[in-house]
Amino acid sequence: MVSRLVSVVSILCASALHAQNLPAWTQKSSGGPSARMGHAMVYDSARGNVVLFGGFDSNGALGDTWEWDGMSWTMRNVTSPSARWGHAMAYHSQLKRTVLHGGTDGASARSSELWSWDGSFWTLVPTGSGPGPRDTHSLAYDSHRNHIVLFGDSPNSDTWKWDGVAWAQLATGGPSPRGCSLLTYDSV
Repeated sequence: MVSRLVSVVSILCASALHAQNLPAWTQKSSGGPSARMGHAMVYDSARGNVVLFGGFDSNGALGDTWEWDGMSWTMRNVTSPSARWGHAMAYHSQLKRTVLHGGTDGASARSSELWSWDGSFWTLVPTGSGPGPRDTHSLAYDSHRNHIVLFGDSPNSDTWKWDGVAWAQLATGGPSPRGCSLLTYDSV
C-alpha cells in the first residue's frame, strides 16, 4: 500500500512539474573556480555580477576572487584577503560594495577582519571594536536601515550591525549558537 501511494505521489509531482513547463538545468560554463567548500558568494546588483571568494579544497584554504557575469566566470587577479574559508559575505547596495567578514585558514586563529570589494580592489576596513573573530557565521544586508547584519557562529549567538563605518551590537541572545547558518533579508 505504501509503495503504491509513493508511486502515485511521484507521478502526480512529476505531472505537476511537467505541466508548469519549468526550464531544465543547463550548464552555462565549463571553466571557472575549482570545486570547493566553505566559500562565500553574493550578487553585486550595481555591476550585475556574482562575486565568489575563497573556500577550501584538498590543497587547503583558497584566496581567489571570481566573478560570474551570467555567461562566464572571470578570475580577478588582485591583491585580496588572505586565503580563508568559513567567512561570510553580503552586498551593501548603498555603498555598492561586497563586504567580507571573518573566516579561518584552518591552521591559525579565526579572523575578525572586515574587507570590502568594489569590483576592482579589496580594501581592509578599519572597524575598531566589533564582533570578535569567527567563522561559519552569516551576514545579510538590511536595505531599509542601510546596514549589514551579522549573526553568530559556534559558540556565539550574538547579533551585530555594520553601518558602513562602525559595528554596534544589536543583541546578545537569540537563537542558540550555531555555525553554517544562513541569514537573508525580507524586504516586505
